Amino acid sequence: MMPLYFSKHFDLQHVGDRLVQVHCDKCRCPYFYELARIGSGSATAPYGVGTTSAARSAEKQSQRDLRERLAIRLNDQTTVSPVYSSSLPAIWSMILS
Repeated sequence: MMPLYFSKHFDLQHVGDRLVQVHCDKCRCPYFYELARIGSGSATAPYGVGTTSAARSAEKQSQRDLRERLAIRLNDQTTVSPVYSSSLPAIWSMILS
């Protein structure tokens, strides 16, 4: 007889955002942008044992991941080069990778 394994897997995601103030390196004018991130977490309850704690663990992981992603800053976020529409595809490819 072959052993049977099953589990309950939890994948959670949290979405968050915050405003970031930066200064243009050309004119030094301050401006704001919305920094949006998605945090994710996962956990497994083997044989369905501990499903409540696995769900809670995935929840905590996704919240912690979101906090860490929103806390990421550029090396020096006081100045930023202006973004022109021709450079947007390159920027999006960097963001999505």
